[in-house]
Amino acid sequence: MANFISKRADMVNYPWFFTLQGNCMKSIVRQLGVTPKYYAAWLLAANFVFCRKLGSGEFKVCWRNDAFQDEFMNNLEFGLRGPSAKPNNGPSEYSSVQVLVEALKDHDNVVPDPSGPKIDLYVLRIGRYGDEVIEDPAGEINRGIRPPPFDDKMRRLQRAFHLEMRHVVSLFLNDERLPVVTKWVEVPQLKEKPRPRGPKLPSPMKPVPTTPARAQHADMGAAVTPSPDKDEALKTPEDDESISDDDSYGGGFDGDEDLVDEDEEGGVEAEGKSKDFPLLSHLHNNLPLFADTKFSGFDLGKVSRSNLLREVVALCDKFDEPLQFESDNSRFVSRLLNVPEFSSNEGLYTGVDRLMRQLFEEAGPDKTVRTILSYFKTKCNKTLLEELASLRLVPRLMDEYDIAALMIHSNIQITHWEKVVQALKLFMGIDKIAVGKAKWRDLGTGHGKVYHDKYVYKKPVLGSKKGKKGTVKKELDEHISYWWKDPVDEFERNLTKMMNANSIHPDRIEFVHVVNGGDHGKNKFRFTVKVIVKADGKYHHIIYPLADIKCKKDHADVIKNTILPKISDRVNSVATDKIHFYCDGDVWSCTSKKIADRESDHDIQPTSFLCGDLAFLCMVMGKAGYEKDWCYLCKLMAPEWQQAGAKGDDWTIEDLIAKFDANEQSKAKGKSMGGVKDKPYFDKILVRNVIWSVLHAMMGLGNDGVEFITDFGESFVEDLPEEEVGMKNMIIFLEQKLAEARADRDAWKKTTEGKELSGLPGKIERLQASLERGRFKTYTEIQAAKAREGVLIARRDELNAVLAFYVEEVNALVAEITENKKAVEKFRVNRKSDDVSLYCDIDDILKRYGIHRSAYHGGQINGIGIKLLMDNAAGIMAEIKTLFISKLTVDSRAGADKIEKFCSDMTRYFTLWDDAFSMMHTVDPVEEDFVKTQATIDLAMECMRNLGMSITPKAHGAEAHVVNQMRTTPGGISMMIEHWVERYHQVGFKYDDQWRLLKSEERKATLRSHREHIAAHTEVTKRLRLLDEKYRSQGKREATIEKETARKDAKRPTFRVAVPVPAARIVGVETVRSSEVRLRLGPSRCRVCSFPLAVPSPPIRPASRAPSVCPAPICPTLPPSAPRCCTALGEYAVDLSLLAEAGLLDRLAATSSGESEDFLADFHPRIDFSKPTLNDFMSRPKPIWIAVRNRLVSLFLAKSSDDCVRDDRLERDLPLRNRALRPLSEARCHLPARIGDYTDFTAPESTRRTWESCFGGRRTRCSRIGCGC
Repeated sequence: MANFISKRADMVNYPWFFTLQGNCMKSIVRQLGVTPKYYAAWLLAANFVFCRKLGSGEFKVCWRNDAFQDEFMNNLEFGLRGPSAKPNNGPSEYSSVQVLVEALKDHDNVVPDPSGPKIDLYVLRIGRYGDEVIEDPAGEINRGIRPPPFDDKMRRLQRAFHLEMRHVVSLFLNDERLPVVTKWVEVPQLKEKPRPRGPKLPSPMKPVPTTPARAQHADMGAAVTPSPDKDEALKTPEDDESISDDDSYGGGFDGDEDLVDEDEEGGVEAEGKSKDFPLLSHLHNNLPLFADTKFSGFDLGKVSRSNLLREVVALCDKFDEPLQFESDNSRFVSRLLNVPEFSSNEGLYTGVDRLMRQLFEEAGPDKTVRTILSYFKTKCNKTLLEELASLRLVPRLMDEYDIAALMIHSNIQITHWEKVVQALKLFMGIDKIAVGKAKWRDLGTGHGKVYHDKYVYKKPVLGSKKGKKGTVKKELDEHISYWWKDPVDEFERNLTKMMNANSIHPDRIEFVHVVNGGDHGKNKFRFTVKVIVKADGKYHHIIYPLADIKCKKDHADVIKNTILPKISDRVNSVATDKIHFYCDGDVWSCTSKKIADRESDHDIQPTSFLCGDLAFLCMVMGKAGYEKDWCYLCKLMAPEWQQAGAKGDDWTIEDLIAKFDANEQSKAKGKSMGGVKDKPYFDKILVRNVIWSVLHAMMGLGNDGVEFITDFGESFVEDLPEEEVGMKNMIIFLEQKLAEARADRDAWKKTTEGKELSGLPGKIERLQASLERGRFKTYTEIQAAKAREGVLIARRDELNAVLAFYVEEVNALVAEITENKKAVEKFRVNRKSDDVSLYCDIDDILKRYGIHRSAYHGGQINGIGIKLLMDNAAGIMAEIKTLFISKLTVDSRAGADKIEKFCSDMTRYFTLWDDAFSMMHTVDPVEEDFVKTQATIDLAMECMRNLGMSITPKAHGAEAHVVNQMRTTPGGISMMIEHWVERYHQVGFKYDDQWRLLKSEERKATLRSHREHIAAHTEVTKRLRLLDEKYRSQGKREATIEKETARKDAKRPTFRVAVPVPAARIVGVETVRSSEVRLRLGPSRCRVCSFPLAVPSPPIRPASRAPSVCPAPICPTLPPSAPRCCTALGEYAVDLSLLAEAGLLDRLAATSSGESEDFLADFHPRIDFSKPTLNDFMSRPKPIWIAVRNRLVSLFLAKSSDDCVRDDRLERDLPLRNRALRPLSEARCHLPARIGDYTDFTAPESTRRTWESCFGGRRTRCSRIGCGC
């Protein structure tokens, strides 16, 4: 730039001033002969301007005045200011002036109005001063005089500047700041409609007149007036200086193109055209091939050259030869391809396609691909890798969220991940697979603080150490380590995570449940929390740990002295404090404490619950150790709830606290304590919100049933040793004696002597207190009081001796019974190892169904086994019945009839409880669900009492409390049942196993908190969800599901129960009495696919074969009409022709867009279903079948679901419903289709079995019409 200014100053004999902005004749842009865009790129490259990004995202251009003045103008190396003695007499000078806007516009000899608008601009003087120094640069510009015109020297100077700067400037042509700087250079105030780039092309016979502008500068020697010439109109700007002068502001560059070099693309030097272009020179007289001037908007030279090339291409095509030329004495051949412009994506793709085809044809695909990839790797490696990764041709770089999701999905540690990375780098040849592990670790920052402590538990046990007095008791010290977190902080943190991860708005939240659960297993007690949020009808939940205790047994003393005092107050705070939500942009945060000087956006009161096994729930309710004797929800004892219909008063938190205080004051013991040993630890959680242990109740009742079956077999079927039989008889006799002894003891306590004994301790204590306080003053009074004390003590000892007689009798009987039971148990243990024993035979039957007795707590069946037992109750009890009958002997105490009745009752027992527990898992239950659930439980309890089974606390809770909790808990108790506690216990065990070599429990807890914080991150959960959706388990096979569903539906019993359901909601149900309805248990379902329907199936007669609920459409004759199109529903025929005639099958919904809608438009149900056969309907495409089936399902659906919306039009039209639903017993089935011809064929065995099932075989299948199969 400095070289250009210095040489340009030497070319003029008068100082001229040019603005640093603008695109006019008085701007430096025109002097350089470049476009404003090129000049703006040079300013960015020279760092003379900078862009400041505003808050709106736009850029503001700022001029670096100091940089331009100091680094450019005052640089002595450039010498623009002249010698230090005369600094202002150099070739250039820089200043800031006010310039008239009109003076900067391209007008010839127009004197601007001095009062016109002005603009502040920086100007640059080019040219040295003479004898006179110009003091007013603005006046020189404002006079409206045009600068000197360009000549050949000036053009060469411009080209030299361009060649030196184009490589530097090209680096900034794609800069995002360039458009803003270009607009700044152009100065919007100076923009006007552009004028033509040259004069109108004159006639060849007329000379070009000299303009006044040219004559004005003639005395400066910079312009020459041309002489007329016949070829004047065809001369190039280099040949015609007059035209060059008018075009001087362009400098030979097209103003609409960037970085155009005149030698490379523009006009050709006149002096070398004959030498360099000999063939084209011969054509020049007829075609303006060398012209670069635009006339009337047309570039004649460009158009001529384009036409010439077009004809050359057409000529090569005519001779069917490639477009190519030879160079360097035919050593090299250059091939030209006819490709479109790359201005559009389509043109770019077409051009690349033609180029690739040519390269593949000549060089081969392999060599071409290798060469191109090598080129891309060298020139644009980053872009290449990004594009290949987006096309999934190469793996993209895994970020920290990908790493976290992979580690969680595959259950590995960071060290394992590092090994995987090393192997992938070696075997796959990838330099970098993922980001560093430091970023992954940063995801875990911000997890909750973990507190840690230790506790020494001392339990007195009998030791083996012998001293002087023999075996002595010793203290067994267990060193317990435990950790906990703050419940409030964890709740707020995890609720915030869940809301942001699922985009939940607080305004759409229906309720928030906080469920606290505890469980012990594998030497760890874990306290866990589950937060359930219902928003927009959908459920969201998150589970997180709150505390862990490393202990061998979950003794109440251990838990009460470790985590409960640490977390109880904060858990109570969660139950009572409101949650305040605050929104920062798109991110929600919540806290239980209001932020000062800020109003919360939303407030919600969460509801707290407790769940777990009975032992844990009784402990936190202050009833530790009484789970077998007392109910923690009501005030009943075990003997009281054995009777049907026993109702006890429900406990409240206030009642429990008052009972504890009363027990402490009266020092109550035994039954008088009411089962209350301590205050409830979570006294802000309502008693009704302590969820009954449904899972453990199911396991307990299932194991009780198996044990009862075994006892029945051993007692009435199996031939036992006489000694064992005698012991069992003795136990029965002793239990009777024990009951009599206890009755005698209780009867004596109610006598006068017994009542006297109960009052004597109080009298003695009061008398002794009076003596200690000195109430008796005289010696006589004191002696009399002491004598009275002695009499009372003697009477107490006398009565205690009488009571001790009854107590010793009871204790002796208890000890004898215990001894006999232990002996009987030894016989049973010995039989377990005997392969021919009844116990082992029952065990073998259970194993055939995948049920193992020793899977839970030694000899107990776990939850999965109990579900299998209840699902397969009919088959298992049938095999057990056969086993018992085969084992009968002459000494057996039962016959075949008794065994059959017993097995039938046990089948009913398991079936009823299976249905009851299934109903307890109903999400969002309604009143109808509550009634059915309670009715099922009542039947199960009746069955238990008829069998003579003992009513356990778990059965009592199901009978008296579960349905009430379902009714009072929003959403039901399905998501609160302790399954999640058991599952998350396994999660904790997984973490313990990963860090089993670490000795510090505090370190383990911190690592676990770090990992769980990463797993709960929003981006990580999204990736885990993608993995689950992409690679989720396929689940059970369809055939297996069909078998299980059919078996479940077949075992559902029929019973009478009063159901408060409107008659309009039940279609085709047999009315027994006005207040009773004969229902099939549970929601009516297809007996094959278990699809829920609103029409309950009537009971099936044993002699009749049960039809499918949804077979293929049939055409029965419904009297008195002819054959009509129908479909079966339970034991009813649905007349499709009547439904179609009533318009219930019109406007069917398309299963998908596009083609399905076209099919539905051509479907006319009134016509198709009015025929006596189904040929027309069967000829329709499959989307029609699906649409009709969906409409039938919606008409008979009990209630709307996510997949289908219920249509109640048929329910409201009672006459139509009665005519459309007719019993199958009144119908006569016909051939459903009109057969035109037949074909002989052979089929494999599988096809034969399928058709056999269709015509009365064992398998029963249903079609798509009217069902969900």
